[in-house]
Amino acid sequence: MKFNAFGQDNKLSENLQRLFEKAIKIYPSDSITLYKSYFIWFPSRNSKDIQNKISKLEGLISKNTIDRCQMVERNLRPLMVSIIDANSVSLAQSEKFTTLYSDFDYFSGQGLFSKLLKDDESHNLVWKTLSKIAQVSGKDTSYMTCMLKLSDNIRTNAEVAEGIQDLVIQSILNNPKGFLDMYIARNKEERERFAGYIFYYETPDEKLVNIYKEISINSTKVYQSAAKELLQIVENQNKNY
Repeated sequence: MKFNAFGQDNKLSENLQRLFEKAIKIYPSDSITLYKSYFIWFPSRNSKDIQNKISKLEGLISKNTIDRCQMVERNLRPLMVSIIDANSVSLAQSEKFTTLYSDFDYFSGQGLFSKLLKDDESHNLVWKTLSKIAQVSGKDTSYMTCMLKLSDNIRTNAEVAEGIQDLVIQSILNNPKGFLDMYIARNKEERERFAGYIFYYETPDEKLVNIYKEISINSTKVYQSAAKELLQIVENQNKNY
């Protein structure tokens, strides 16, 4: 069966077909989604398009990607089930989930994992796991680090990507001084970006703003200074929206 990208014979199209055939042997359960992704939904119009697809397929069939995808397939769902059944999450589980779900989301965008989770499991498993991590962020800023990483990494699953900012805000509310500790540890350029986490889309969260106003007045000098600087950055960013 030919999957010629241009509808005509050329070496690039032949190379794309060869790599695609390798990919569907490695990921047979995703063969239909891969075919649609590389030949139906995003048709190639020129050599550059084909070369980009070739590069993506080369990445998909690399040993590193195969190993990462196998880890997700074996461990993501059982990990979420164990967290929800126990109604608790350890830091090691949070960090493992961050890695696995980040890979799941990224490679879903490449046409993989089309059958790994059922439709309702994004809510029943993924969302409940994320919520649990946000709830325990007051224990250790490392939990918050996981939540912030997930916020940065999730792009393919629109429902989760749209809703996770609310959990980021909840996580910071559970540990506002911990967030300041993380802010203080960053350089000036990194702080500009880091301040964006207290925004709910284009608006800074009112509860967090009030908390940091209080800290800027009634806390140690280090926290007062950090809170004042954070609020100034937030104010400047808010004006630019």
